[in-house]
Amino acid sequence: MARGRGMVQYTSEGVFEVPINKVWELLNSPQSHEHRAIKRRRLIATQGSLITIEVEVLDPDGKDTHFETWKMKMYPPKGYDLEISGGPMDGTKLTHHYTPMGGKTKVEVSGDVKVTGLADSDALAAAEKFMDELHDEDQSNVKKL
Repeated sequence: MARGRGMVQYTSEGVFEVPINKVWELLNSPQSHEHRAIKRRRLIATQGSLITIEVEVLDPDGKDTHFETWKMKMYPPKGYDLEISGGPMDGTKLTHHYTPMGGKTKVEVSGDVKVTGLADSDALAAAEKFMDELHDEDQSNVKKL
């Protein structure tokens, strides 16, 4: 398998079937914001609009886990920037942008995704699968609020 440069450009968009205030309520409710691939979260620091958390994430093999540090710069209600350090996605930087649409909310995600050890096409496919799963789970989680 050919190895790429390890960094791919990622873009995606979707719609949450709830107003933007419910999306922010979900983001601020760790107990309601569960994901299959995210096994544990631990708040490290909050400084103004910057939140730093340690996240235990399931490896793509579905068996093992690894730890990452996520720095989230929040811009309510417009979105947030995410920077990942540690683990196979070290160096990933994504922007999540929210647009109110009446009773719905459009989400656009874009940035650079790095997955160590994968060819560019495989890294992009892995990022798409992971982000689609997170969006589907968030769609379900937000309806429970």
